[in-house]
Amino acid sequence: MTIFSAALLLFLVMDHLGNLPLFFSILNPIAADRRWKVITRELLP
Repeated sequence: MTIFSAALLLFLVMDHLGNLPLFFSILNPIAADRRWKVITRELLP
């Protein structure tokens, strides 16, 4: 299994909308301006 196929499989299997509450709860204690920097960093390839 190549890295690409493993990444594609993970992308297809993960429940993206279901993980949003977990992601937001982890980012809750972080200041708002820093939170946007973290979100932007994680969304960029």
